Amino acid sequence: MMMMMMMMMMMMMMMMMMMMMMMMMMMMMMVMVVVVGGGGDDDDDNNGSDDDDYDDDDDDDDDDDDDDDDDDDDDDDDDDDDDDDDDDDNDDVVTNINKY
Repeated sequence: MMMMMMMMMMMMMMMMMMMMMMMMMMMMMMVMVVVVGGGGDDDDDNNGSDDDDYDDDDDDDDDDDDDDDDDDDDDDDDDDDDDDDDDDDNDDVVTNINKY
Protein backbone atom coordinates (compact mmCIF):
# COMPACT_ATOMS: atom_id res chain seq x y z
CA MET A 1 0.00 0.00 0.00
CA MET A 2 2.74 2.41 0.95
CA MET A 3 4.69 1.52 -2.16
CA MET A 4 1.70 2.24 -4.35
CA MET A 5 1.23 5.68 -2.79
CA MET A 6 4.89 6.53 -3.33
CA MET A 7 4.71 5.47 -6.97
CA MET A 8 1.59 7.54 -7.54
CA MET A 9 3.22 10.56 -5.93
CA MET A 10 6.28 10.17 -8.12
CA MET A 11 4.16 9.82 -11.24
CA MET A 12 2.21 12.93 -10.35
CA MET A 13 5.39 14.88 -9.72
CA MET A 14 6.84 13.75 -13.04
CA MET A 15 3.66 14.78 -14.85
CA MET A 16 3.69 18.18 -13.14
CA MET A 17 7.31 18.72 -14.12
CA MET A 18 6.59 17.74 -17.72
CA MET A 19 3.64 20.13 -17.84
CA MET A 20 5.72 22.95 -16.42
CA MET A 21 8.47 22.31 -18.93
CA MET A 22 5.99 22.30 -21.79
CA MET A 23 4.44 25.54 -20.56
CA MET A 24 7.85 27.17 -20.35
CA MET A 25 8.74 25.98 -23.84
CA MET A 26 5.50 27.40 -25.22
CA MET A 27 6.08 30.71 -23.49
CA MET A 28 9.61 30.90 -24.88
CA MET A 29 8.34 30.14 -28.37
CA MET A 30 5.73 32.88 -28.08
CA VAL A 31 8.37 35.36 -26.92
CA MET A 32 10.60 34.41 -29.84
CA VAL A 33 7.75 34.88 -32.31
CA VAL A 34 7.01 38.33 -30.93
CA VAL A 35 10.64 39.42 -30.72
CA VAL A 36 11.98 37.98 -33.96
CA GLY A 37 8.92 37.93 -36.22
CA GLY A 38 7.01 40.95 -34.98
CA GLY A 39 9.87 43.41 -35.18
CA GLY A 40 10.66 42.60 -38.80
CA ASP A 41 7.06 42.92 -39.91
CA ASP A 42 6.63 46.26 -38.18
CA ASP A 43 9.75 47.63 -39.84
CA ASP A 44 8.56 46.49 -43.26
CA ASP A 45 5.20 48.15 -42.74
CA ASN A 46 6.81 51.39 -41.61
CA ASN A 47 9.07 51.48 -44.65
CA GLY A 48 6.01 51.35 -46.86
CA SER A 49 2.94 53.54 -46.88
CA ASP A 50 3.39 54.98 -43.38
CA ASP A 51 6.68 56.67 -44.24
CA ASP A 52 5.19 57.96 -47.48
CA ASP A 53 2.35 59.54 -45.52
CA TYR A 54 4.75 61.20 -43.12
CA ASP A 55 6.95 62.44 -45.96
CA ASP A 56 3.93 63.89 -47.74
CA ASP A 57 2.83 65.66 -44.57
CA ASP A 58 6.32 67.07 -44.08
CA ASP A 59 6.45 68.23 -47.69
CA ASP A 60 3.10 69.98 -47.33
CA ASP A 61 4.29 71.72 -44.19
CA ASP A 62 7.50 72.78 -45.91
CA ASP A 63 5.56 74.12 -48.87
CA ASP A 64 3.40 76.21 -46.55
CA ASP A 65 6.51 77.56 -44.86
CA ASP A 66 8.07 78.28 -48.25
CA ASP A 67 5.06 80.37 -49.24
CA ASP A 68 5.59 82.50 -46.14
CA ASP A 69 9.29 82.82 -46.95
CA ASP A 70 8.53 83.88 -50.54
CA ASP A 71 7.26 87.21 -49.26
CA ASP A 72 10.35 87.81 -47.13
CA ASP A 73 13.53 86.82 -48.99
CA ASP A 74 14.39 85.70 -52.49
CA ASP A 75 17.70 84.11 -51.44
CA ASP A 76 15.95 81.54 -49.26
CA ASP A 77 13.77 80.47 -52.19
CA ASP A 78 16.74 79.08 -54.11
CA ASP A 79 17.85 77.00 -51.14
CA ASP A 80 14.33 75.74 -50.50
CA ASP A 81 13.91 74.77 -54.16
CA ASP A 82 17.06 72.66 -53.91
CA ASP A 83 15.69 71.00 -50.79
CA ASP A 84 12.41 70.26 -52.55
CA ASP A 85 14.29 68.62 -55.42
CA ASP A 86 16.11 66.42 -52.93
CA ASP A 87 12.81 65.48 -51.29
CA ASP A 88 11.39 64.52 -54.69
CA ASP A 89 14.41 62.29 -55.33
CA ASN A 90 13.87 60.58 -51.99
CA ASP A 91 10.20 60.02 -52.76
CA ASP A 92 11.14 58.37 -56.06
CA VAL A 93 13.52 56.02 -54.27
CA VAL A 94 10.85 55.01 -51.73
CA THR A 95 8.23 54.35 -54.42
CA ASN A 96 10.72 52.26 -56.41
CA ILE A 97 11.40 50.12 -53.36
CA ASN A 98 7.68 49.60 -52.81
CA LYS A 99 7.22 48.44 -56.40
CA TYR A 100 9.57 45.53 -55.82
